[in-house]
Amino acid sequence: MKKIATTFIATLLTMATLFGVNKTGTMAAKFLSINVGSRAVSMGGAYTAIAGDASAMYWNPAGLSYHQTRAIYFNHAN
Repeated sequence: MKKIATTFIATLLTMATLFGVNKTGTMAAKFLSINVGSRAVSMGGAYTAIAGDASAMYWNPAGLSYHQTRAIYFNHAN
């Protein structure tokens, strides 16, 4: 009986997690789906492999190793 109850609770928690992920970024946090960087946005978000500027912190942090100078990156989206 204890094994059945444990299995039921584990299944319930797993299902609750899966249903919660279904609507990520569709209601209150829509701003999270805004891409970073004008160059990356103009490329349709296909920027991970060539991110070599300061916006690489968002797209591909390993791309910062190719960045030789200091940079400050500002981004504004409406």
